[in-house]
Amino acid sequence: MAAWLVEETPEVDRAILIDGDRILAAHIALKGDDHPRLGAVLAARWHSPQRVNAGERPAAAILIDEHDNQLYLPRPPAGAGPGTRLTVEVVREAVWTPRSHKLAKVRVTDAAAAAVPSLPAILAAPILSPYQPDALEAAGWTELLEEAELGRVDGDGVRLWLDATEAMTLIDIDGTLPPEDLAVAGATLVARTIRRLDIGGSIGIDFPTVASKSARLAAADAFDAAMTDAFASPFERTAINGYGFMQVIRPLLRPSIMAIMRSRHAQHEHARRTHRAEYDGYLSAMPRR
Repeated sequence: MAAWLVEETPEVDRAILIDGDRILAAHIALKGDDHPRLGAVLAARWHSPQRVNAGERPAAAILIDEHDNQLYLPRPPAGAGPGTRLTVEVVREAVWTPRSHKLAKVRVTDAAAAAVPSLPAILAAPILSPYQPDALEAAGWTELLEEAELGRVDGDGVRLWLDATEAMTLIDIDGTLPPEDLAVAGATLVARTIRRLDIGGSIGIDFPTVASKSARLAAADAFDAAMTDAFASPFERTAINGYGFMQVIRPLLRPSIMAIMRSRHAQHEHARRTHRAEYDGYLSAMPRR
């Protein structure tokens, strides 16, 4: 049965949903004062309006928290203005693409300021011991990070190419199988990849062109089956149109693993790989009792 495992470190927490020896889903939770976490309740002060509708209250505002992080607040409350202090909840962490950066998004709340619960508490998952062999690596952690970094995922007769744009994440299905088989196999691999790389927001999928509507329906059904289980996040999608394109929408709550591995935060993953390889080598060399 699938279960979450969590590794805690001072810089980031890592979680994998593992079934046997296969990672079904993964999540890297960035930590530190410079990255407000999803669910955190913060004290903030009004910094500036971002957009002002003529004759109306500001349509959006930029707030500043106690660590000088800028926060994006859509539709601030009536009467708020420069110097106003608000308590807000983070509903989306800061996210980015190669060419843009979106501030953490917040909403006003009556709750008391509080840090976000730990990842093990959120997932009801055990914490991995740093003094035991690397369970993440045994499940294929390095391969997952390489997929995120390269933007390429390989399956049996299928290859996916992933690109992050300002509007959406684009996934192209390529491969050597006959078109109808490739569409179904590609749909399954795309769904698994979205979950494994924690991709949210708008996602565009380019399928191989198939002649029949029934083939497109079979590919869409395969996608739904791979995206749906007790641990899956909600999603919406369009049908696969005659040109082979389908759009998927998932909640955008935090940066994807693909975004993390293409940013300065990737240094933590590279350092982890070196440290764990050295430590696991030490463990394997120890005499067994």
